[in-house]
Amino acid sequence: MRKIWESAGAMRALAGGLLVLALAGIAATFHANGRWVAIQGPVTLQAIDADTLWLGVDEDLWIMDSLGHRNGVRTARELGFTAAVSNMAMAPGNQVLLASRFDRDWQLVDRRTFARVRTIRPQWPDDIAKLPLHAVHLAVSPEGDIAASTGGGHTVVLFDSEGRLLARTPPDTYRFTNGLWWSPQGWWTTDTNRFALRLLDARTLAVKVNVQLRRAPPDTPFLGEAIASQGGPQVGGTDLPLATVTRLGTLMEPGHVVDVFPDGSQAMFNLDTIPQLRDVAWFNKQLLLVDGHTFEVRRFDADRNEIEPFGDVQVRAAFRKLREDRAFWKGVASRQAFALSAVLLVLGLLAYARHRQLAGGPEVEEALNEPAIAWLRSPAEFERVKLESEVPREAVYLPGRRPRWLLVTNRRILLFAGAAKERRLQSEWPRRSVVFAGSPGQMAGHRPWWQQLLQPANLVLTFTTGTTLYLRCASGNTARRVAQLLMSSPALPDDFGNTVEIALAPRRPWQAVLASFLVPGSGQWLQGRFAIGTVLFTAALLLCIYGWAPVVWALHGPKMEVSRHAIAQAFVAWLLVPLVASSEAWRFGIGRR
Repeated sequence: MRKIWESAGAMRALAGGLLVLALAGIAATFHANGRWVAIQGPVTLQAIDADTLWLGVDEDLWIMDSLGHRNGVRTARELGFTAAVSNMAMAPGNQVLLASRFDRDWQLVDRRTFARVRTIRPQWPDDIAKLPLHAVHLAVSPEGDIAASTGGGHTVVLFDSEGRLLARTPPDTYRFTNGLWWSPQGWWTTDTNRFALRLLDARTLAVKVNVQLRRAPPDTPFLGEAIASQGGPQVGGTDLPLATVTRLGTLMEPGHVVDVFPDGSQAMFNLDTIPQLRDVAWFNKQLLLVDGHTFEVRRFDADRNEIEPFGDVQVRAAFRKLREDRAFWKGVASRQAFALSAVLLVLGLLAYARHRQLAGGPEVEEALNEPAIAWLRSPAEFERVKLESEVPREAVYLPGRRPRWLLVTNRRILLFAGAAKERRLQSEWPRRSVVFAGSPGQMAGHRPWWQQLLQPANLVLTFTTGTTLYLRCASGNTARRVAQLLMSSPALPDDFGNTVEIALAPRRPWQAVLASFLVPGSGQWLQGRFAIGTVLFTAALLLCIYGWAPVVWALHGPKMEVSRHAIAQAFVAWLLVPLVASSEAWRFGIGRR
């Protein structure tokens, strides 16, 4: 182990191996994340008739009978969608209206043959059409009119059977709206965040009735799915429930299913909180609810007593297999796996930093610059072009796709190109024409940032002709020694007594500071410090993925209400990394002068 720690070559190999493992782990984590997210299991359901239930499972639609047997499957593409069916509503004429979260068109299909009757492209109002519309819920009247709740659009829109706009609710009628259904009195809808049911006029969408729900228990204060209830009265009561709705908590996932009575009181179906409550439907006087956590379709009778889950042995086995696959890929994509990849990345960067530290030693410099040293021992190319009394002072190896070789003599600077035994003189300059030699950080920066990243240099030469060379020497020590050698004898004045003045870099490295503030770590890369730049960039990436990105995702649409405290907390946490990165770049730039 000590030999590895003291060997620059071994540390470089170790750094490369760790970085490859880290990047492979991060890539595998993102791949696994996509796999487990794609496995959603049962999501949506709709009772078609007394003996038929349609159940959306991932991107397929399962056709179930009343005994829980699966009698057929239709894919989303067969139904005219590019993604899974997310919403189903019964329509007149033995038809069903289908929608998908990621398709703007709706499909009207025959409930017996699954043949597409027609495609409906709704004429959304301009302000609603700009939204993602991933949380649209649909209901259809006996006349074929279609009502659509828009989630974060905070409105309900009414279309005719062809998708032409008929009406919309006034502003501030809702603070988010999800479930809705048709009744002979009009459209019943949910005011999600205000915890109320609103009955709308069938044609104008004017509010006719408000039912304010009681908020107890307080941990599920939002309304989700809503359908007409077929449940019985409460114990000791005679009033029948008005609606069956889902009460949801944080991120609109955990919740309870309740029957809502006309006075706003409620009776629970599931006493336990379901971590992922997805959809509900009444089927043969029994309530079915989709449990997205256990991948079950739980079943309750009209008196809200739980009975055996819906589905035969084969269906339940298929659900278990999907859940096991999801758990496997979720484990691969867990934060622990991502953290392990991040640790490997940091260890790789530390190993690279140790390699750079060891590379500063004279013995390592000799190894890195060995091709140039070997060239000096038999300089056949130089012998062909040397001048009288010309003696080599320094030979520098410039690695790359096409290797180059810099030879500094007592009279000239020669640049050769080509592999060993094929070197040809490419350019030459008199020694006295050098007006600046040093690191890129000492030059006033006119070089584009992308060149600084893709073509990093550790030696800059500027001549009286105005030519500037950016060179990447194999050894940083060699680059510094060559710069000192050339600057020890400054350029001589030309025949007119003029010299070329080279502006040095400004004292404050604002370019690197600004770059690191915008993209943490990029300023350090511009300064030639790969390790610390990658650490800062990785920290910013992790903070973005697990801190700021979820808030932005929730706000986009919007998908849900996000408190100002949550927004401020995420913003301040994100701001810390750019501030640390930019201040570190500034301190490094000041300290190196």
